[in-house]
Amino acid sequence: MKIVIAVNAFKNSISSKEANEIIYQTLKAKYPSYQYELINISDGGEGFVDALATEIVEAEIIGPEGMEIASYFGMRDKKTALIQSSLANGIELVTASKTNANVMTSYGVGELILAALKENVDKIIIGLGGSATNDLGLGALTPLGVEFYDENDNKIGILGEDIFNVSRIVNNIDKRLLTKEIIIATDVNNVLLGSDGASIVYGKQKGLNEEELKRYDKQFKKVSSLINKIVLKDETKTAGSGAAGGLGYALMSFLKVNVKSGFSLLAEELNLKERLKDADLLITGEGKIDEQTLSGKAPYSIAKMTKSISPEAKVIAYTGIKGEIKKNNIFDEIIVINENNKNIKENIKAGKTNLLKTVKNLKLANLFKTKG
Repeated sequence: MKIVIAVNAFKNSISSKEANEIIYQTLKAKYPSYQYELINISDGGEGFVDALATEIVEAEIIGPEGMEIASYFGMRDKKTALIQSSLANGIELVTASKTNANVMTSYGVGELILAALKENVDKIIIGLGGSATNDLGLGALTPLGVEFYDENDNKIGILGEDIFNVSRIVNNIDKRLLTKEIIIATDVNNVLLGSDGASIVYGKQKGLNEEELKRYDKQFKKVSSLINKIVLKDETKTAGSGAAGGLGYALMSFLKVNVKSGFSLLAEELNLKERLKDADLLITGEGKIDEQTLSGKAPYSIAKMTKSISPEAKVIAYTGIKGEIKKNNIFDEIIVINENNKNIKENIKAGKTNLLKTVKNLKLANLFKTKG
């Protein structure tokens, strides 16, 4: 029997690599004769670099709270850099008791891009997702050379709330970026503005109240109109422009980029179709499985790909929380690892232990009557 293990990260709890290893070691002890294939997966957010990089380059950058942090980016080969924006502005990097996008910045993302340029790369792949910021990419653009001024012609700050002071923009983007192939990898399809936009859809989980959501959306419209006149194009309605608090829009506007689905890019780079051939069982999962998972997130996408290649294959999905799913025709079994006697914070902290306990109880005979 061939078992493919490809679990997405459980946010703030278990990485894709850690989850895969826990499941592999547990099943290997139980079923030593089976064939195992481990694949680290990502939507473009958490785990993106770890899934694709063949080399890690460390960098000191400004984190989401405006303080210096240790971070890194990846190299796929000597000429391709992999940048995961959440390693600079990710919600998991916030040390405060509560995320507040007003005082968060994406500045470090720009610093990671500059660090990648020092490696003399030809291609930069930027994975977007999991951000704590809602600054329209203002922070990230600043170290890249774009200048933002207030009505008194003073340079403004780099935090989310500084977006309300923008009156004039000067495009001095680092010219080296214009000669590179740049790919944005994201499975966030939201546009920049309105009810499906960055602020309205994601602002609440970043600590913004209802009034602030509308205020940011209105200011995004104002500032994006200034940007559109400078770059002579309008990316506000482009799918993915609302990713990472408008960082998608910023990169699309000032750079020449190709936008790809995070999972599609991963599948291509990791040759997933070949590795999924002859799979009898796929084990996947992530922190929460609900309707949003079925809209194209990594566990759903790899499950769908597995079924298309090996129609008889079974699919198990592990999750911390199982939300409402109206129609599930892809997962044969969804297994919740969270313990009922623990609250969310306790379960997040005990994620690895919970997963280990749950996998130990897995009986493959329940799925495979003749192969168990």
